[in-house]
Amino acid sequence: MQYANKGYKTRKYDFKNLNFPQQNDSTVYNPNFPIGEGLAEWTYNYHYLNIPIKINFQFGKGKIHFFSSAGLVLNFLVATDYNYSFKLFSGRTESGTKSLKPYSTDFNKVNLSPMISAGIDCALTKHLSLRIEPTFRFGVIKLRNTPVADYLYNAGLNSSFYWRF
Repeated sequence: MQYANKGYKTRKYDFKNLNFPQQNDSTVYNPNFPIGEGLAEWTYNYHYLNIPIKINFQFGKGKIHFFSSAGLVLNFLVATDYNYSFKLFSGRTESGTKSLKPYSTDFNKVNLSPMISAGIDCALTKHLSLRIEPTFRFGVIKLRNTPVADYLYNAGLNSSFYWRF
């Protein structure tokens, strides 16, 4: 079982190029958006509990083995949030974090990610090993049920200690 924080960061947008609905449109209006001219950027975070199912191919002799892996990862969405940063040309700045409701109907609560990796397995003792493994995953199910499709992918480094019987 693994924890993953997947997400993305927007580029900096000029306020005057963003079109927001009027304040009385409560379904979309963002009350945290400042009034004035400046730059805005957002970082979206999607927190997942992952269950990897994979096959390892190991080769080598002695204490150090090389391996490659392939498999699938079941991703269960547990929380979502975003960080925002507004920098007005007047010099004023605003930033903060807001939680989103991952259990709304917009978000797919479960995703599936094919995974590939390769790495090194080093035997520290007869039973204890250290494994370092760069990985790549791609979500095959849309993040949200919206007209704009967004898929999350990630590359990372897994490290683990494990006990051999």
